[in-house]
Amino acid sequence: GDGMLDEGEVCDDGAQIDDANDGCPSNCQGTHYLVFLSNQEFTGAMAANGAAALQAADAACQGEAEAAMLVGTYKAWLSSSEGSAKDRLNAKVLYGSVPLHLRSGDDIANNWAQLIAGPLLHSISVLADKSVNSEAQVWTNTTPQGVVPEESASCSSWTSAKNNLNGHYGISGIVDKGWTIQTDSKNCDNPRRLYCFQTSFSAP
Repeated sequence: GDGMLDEGEVCDDGAQIDDANDGCPSNCQGTHYLVFLSNQEFTGAMAANGAAALQAADAACQGEAEAAMLVGTYKAWLSSSEGSAKDRLNAKVLYGSVPLHLRSGDDIANNWAQLIAGPLLHSISVLADKSVNSEAQVWTNTTPQGVVPEESASCSSWTSAKNNLNGHYGISGIVDKGWTIQTDSKNCDNPRRLYCFQTSFSAP
């Protein structure tokens, strides 16, 4: 690659030598999208309004990806009344026939159908720096299908850290539907992590 996205290329990160884990080989045809667990933790108050809160979560994922020298654009697997993870990430289209890959080299799902049907092939417990945390609680308010649950709990669209409000969460070491939504919800004042999904091989 030459670092320029030319006609017929899915991605181009300038790589001359393949890196099996970056999703963009030297032939410039993307092979998989990356997913990682955030290192940062957040209360339920990510911004002053709902749209900005989702953008702030996305920006946090993007910042961690860039710090780890990862290619492309990354967004948070996070839903509220402002939008579902499925729609925000264009997930059904992007991941329709492309594997989702961890920094460890393991796949979490071979495609969108497997991601939503479960169980995952591997838990989303690997961070961008390749360290592992299989016990992290992760803000989501998202079902395995990528949509807002019927009984939504999103810390007032991720704008509040009040302890009398709750948010739905998942656990990073789980491969059944509990990876993205547990049967209970948690107080918004305690910090939790995010799941970060690659949505493009180009920078935002």
